[in-house]
Amino acid sequence: MKILLTLTSVSFILLACAQHPSNTIDNAEITLKYPSIDTTIFKPMEVESPEEIYALSQEQKQHFVEFYNSQEQQIFAGNLRIYHYLEGLIDSFNYTGATLNATSALARKEGNCLTLSILTKALSDIVGLSYEFQRVNSPPIYTRNNEIMTISAHVRTIIFDPAYVAEPGFIVFRRPHIVIDYFPTSRDIKGRAVSETEFIAMYYQNLAASALSQKNYPLAFSLLQEALKLERFDAESINSLAVLYMKLGNNELAGSLLKFVIDNDFASANIFSNYILYLRRTGQTQAIAAFLPRIARVEDDNPYRWLDLGKQASRQADYTIARHYFLKAIKLAPYLSEGYFDLAKNYYLDGDLTNAEKYLIEATNLSQVPDDKKLYGAKLAMLRMQIN
Repeated sequence: MKILLTLTSVSFILLACAQHPSNTIDNAEITLKYPSIDTTIFKPMEVESPEEIYALSQEQKQHFVEFYNSQEQQIFAGNLRIYHYLEGLIDSFNYTGATLNATSALARKEGNCLTLSILTKALSDIVGLSYEFQRVNSPPIYTRNNEIMTISAHVRTIIFDPAYVAEPGFIVFRRPHIVIDYFPTSRDIKGRAVSETEFIAMYYQNLAASALSQKNYPLAFSLLQEALKLERFDAESINSLAVLYMKLGNNELAGSLLKFVIDNDFASANIFSNYILYLRRTGQTQAIAAFLPRIARVEDDNPYRWLDLGKQASRQADYTIARHYFLKAIKLAPYLSEGYFDLAKNYYLDGDLTNAEKYLIEATNLSQVPDDKKLYGAKLAMLRMQIN
């Protein structure tokens, strides 16, 4: 799981059980100067290296290798052996929101989706199997602590069959593989591959989000610095750094960081949400309207993130902003009934009953869940009584 940070009235942060969208950019594409970061207020703290994150103890390695090379496993491909090993652990594995390194994950038998992917990579490396990380767009999990809302996204690991050899003359779009994932559901939407550096940056972001929630600001800063060493222009790391400075009352630097990302056109949905919050906090409410067209250009292929941001804006009666978010979600996933339902509710709260009815009809027609279809139908009947 990857964690995303956001400020509501409050701040938003994106975390990973999983993964944030691809909002990194090549250095050559940056046209504006990176804001000067005030580091003097933080005492540097030691954090894990990438090598330490993936490391396993000798005892743990030996236990896995003995299983992998056991006679019972010889009839299976290497990637299936890893799957079987993890399958034996999962029965006693406790799914938690904790982001752990590989050693701790095996010792404690717990962790989130990102933790499972870290452990899967560590095992794959021991026996030389190739793999990749892939983001998954799925309904997010929310937590709120000390005015920081975290939205958990999702990442999983794909391990390729080491014995596969493509036949001559055939084009192979994807090698045979297995997927290691927590609780896959029919509502999951596959996303893009995640690079190694992005993946480790997520790990540091998750720990930073936890440190922020606990008000351990020096640790949060040190972790974000590590993430930015790996991905200097990662939107979510910069977003989290802005949230940190906002929490410390340095709204000017927080705003500069967010605007730097926006003006260089690699802002995530989270960045825009927090920048609008910054404008509201600093009394620049008239400037918000100028950013609405820019939100429509944001590349974030997770419809659930847009739905969440829309709901957040609706709760603050920012109905126009919320509609931009809901329409983005519908464009990305026109088959999700909840996008139309949220848009119908938005129009209703804004006093537009005609559009409320229009989108409620769409939600009812698209719903595949009997309870939801029943709810939408009841809402539609009540709305029509009001209209008539």
